[in-house]
Amino acid sequence: YIICPNEAGKQEVMNFYGVPKERIFCLPQPASQFVFDNLEPKSLKGLWPTQGTRPYLFYPAQFWPHKNHVMLLHALRLLKDTHKLDFDLVLTGSDKGNLKHVFKVAEELGVKSQVHHLGFVENEVLISLYKEAFALAFASFFGPENMPPMEAFALGTPVIASRVSGAEIQMKDAAIYFNPTSEREFVECVLKLQMDMDLRERLVSKGKAITENWTPDIYINKLIS
Repeated sequence: YIICPNEAGKQEVMNFYGVPKERIFCLPQPASQFVFDNLEPKSLKGLWPTQGTRPYLFYPAQFWPHKNHVMLLHALRLLKDTHKLDFDLVLTGSDKGNLKHVFKVAEELGVKSQVHHLGFVENEVLISLYKEAFALAFASFFGPENMPPMEAFALGTPVIASRVSGAEIQMKDAAIYFNPTSEREFVECVLKLQMDMDLRERLVSKGKAITENWTPDIYINKLIS
């Protein structure tokens, strides 16, 4: 048998690997266990030069091209030039060959001072990065399921997510979506969150409900059954 996160993943396995549908079960992943462990968040003070002076978008992702960091750099430039808004972009994860390119583009666009790479961080810091972020900026080109949006849901962070295969099945109406090739659509999402506090509160509430009703314990019980 093969376990997939949702129907989009099931269809991909059937289409690309020829697995009969009778051998495939859908079982969504819950948020990571650490968000349920009541860890004490750690201070972010001094982790990057402008910490605490302007809002930041958070993107935890390895530096692979398909993670689409470069689109977010163009969005920073657009926010600054067109809307006079200064946002930082805080990144975690290791270099998989694309880190140098990302910072080269950041320099070319004039936003390098707004981009901060922290590498891998401990869970207590990760919790604070989620909680204090303006939003999770999830720009990946790939679904059908991803873990950071679920972590953001559990920790009360609004999610701006790529509209890719499986995303709306996983996150439902608890996120706002954009075309991952369009920095303009992403910027529109940022502006919506900035101007509409009710929208922020609705997204946070819906996201928490998803993770509270689908915990690691529930997942394991389903897996065993």
